Amino acid sequence: MEIRLTEKFLLIAQNPEKGRFLINSIQLNYGIIGAILMEMTFDNRISIEKDKLLLKSFKNSKDPVISEITSTIKKSDKPRKLKYWVSRLEKRARKYKWIFLEKMQKERLVRIEQKKFLGFISYRQCYLINKKIRDDISKQLKEAILYKKDLNNENIVLLGLVEACGMHKTIASDRQELKVIKKKLKVILKEEPIAQAVGKTIAEMQAAITGVLAASIASSTAAAVS
Repeated sequence: MEIRLTEKFLLIAQNPEKGRFLINSIQLNYGIIGAILMEMTFDNRISIEKDKLLLKSFKNSKDPVISEITSTIKKSDKPRKLKYWVSRLEKRARKYKWIFLEKMQKERLVRIEQKKFLGFISYRQCYLINKKIRDDISKQLKEAILYKKDLNNENIVLLGLVEACGMHKTIASDRQELKVIKKKLKVILKEEPIAQAVGKTIAEMQAAITGVLAASIASSTAAAVS
């Protein structure tokens, strides 16, 4: 079974024991949008030129999320910056998340449970079915960082999302190992030749996610204090 980039992101972000994610909803939302846009880049549907996101293919996709995003970009009256689209699409990330999770449930990757808070407020929780798949992805990313093993385009993108969304603890828990991983990951994303091959797109995506993510967290903190 082939697991998509966005699905891999959701798997490593998932708490392996509990029905929740290991990162907060803001980080998760921006990570989902980043993963989807990178999928579209790899499929040659979009490109990023001079900080602008450009639509290269107007073809419909069997994927409802890809089709919706393509249509949204197409309707724009002018080319807009990547940061604009990351920020705008983040508002739909929760919807997209559940579309992906429902697909992943059909693939027997996760299990979705319907629950009720106080007996009448409905909500959903998602649980891993096959923890080994998540563990294998996390192990592969850890080895890519520590030993530069399997540094292919998809893993480089996932590592970029790990860095942008502060997800380092999803692939390592030991404090000393975590310090090494953070340091080596920065070097890989900045200097590794294979990262440079797709690096401009990854770097711009990472910068866009990090920028709007920082602004959103700052805004949320200010609102909580006031």
